Amino acid sequence: MVVAQGVSARGSLGVIAMAKKKGAQPSQQGGPKVTVVKRKGKLQAFDGRKLFASVYHACRDVHMEEEAAEVLAEKVLARVEAGIAGKEKVDSMELFQMVIRELSSLNGEAGYRYEHPPDA
Repeated sequence: MVVAQGVSARGSLGVIAMAKKKGAQPSQQGGPKVTVVKRKGKLQAFDGRKLFASVYHACRDVHMEEEAAEVLAEKVLARVEAGIAGKEKVDSMELFQMVIRELSSLNGEAGYRYEHPPDA
């Protein structure tokens, strides 16, 4: 996963399905076409759904209500996508730091949880 530290693939898919049911738009299709350079040099297409899921889980871990967590995850996703728009490649650590900065500015407790997941 790009930045989804501490998020299982099964949990991410459940959040994505739930978000689609409620009309949220965390999708790879609508986001910027950016390649993420992972730690070991592997290249992976940016997937906003993964970012949305990881932020959503951090919010829920700090006992945020589902709807509020969705709204916050959408805001963070939009800000990050705007920040990487126009770039061809982005380093996964740069992306991780961008998410922490944006999430922390909106909810410090969720930002801390994202940076320090319980199973890390």
